Amino acid sequence: MFQLLIQSNNMQMMEQIVPRQDDQIKLNDYEMNFYQDIELLQGHGINVADIKKLLGVGICTIKGIMMTTRKRLCDVKGLSEAKVDKIKEVACKLLTGPFASD
Repeated sequence: MFQLLIQSNNMQMMEQIVPRQDDQIKLNDYEMNFYQDIELLQGHGINVADIKKLLGVGICTIKGIMMTTRKRLCDVKGLSEAKVDKIKEVACKLLTGPFASD
């Protein structure tokens, strides 16, 4: 009987911990919006070689671009100020979240 009570209590706890399917879908949507891969830049006119340069210095997400200063991006070998401005502009358009402004 004691073992059955423990199993019953464990099952109740597991039921409380497991998120509902609706909550899980909302969480997955949030995660997809939060981590936007840097490869999205390619569809907006940014050269693949420039994307690889960004990946080479550890910038892998759109948010990573926005968090990096223009000066630091200009320090990346092969990225001119004009390219950095274009990359920042596209990243700003792609960024979704509470800090994006039109």
